[in-house]
Amino acid sequence: MFIFFSKKGLNGCSFLNIYLYRIFFRFLLVWEDIKRFETSLGIQI
Repeated sequence: MFIFFSKKGLNGCSFLNIYLYRIFFRFLLVWEDIKRFETSLGIQI
């Protein structure tokens, strides 16, 4: 998925790629926050 986006680069539908990048990175940040919150509670998935 990540490789697919980086291979696409800024060709053609660059706006769509940037948009998907933002969603992807935001999801990663949220996921990290969730993991950190769960570890602080002592619950690990």
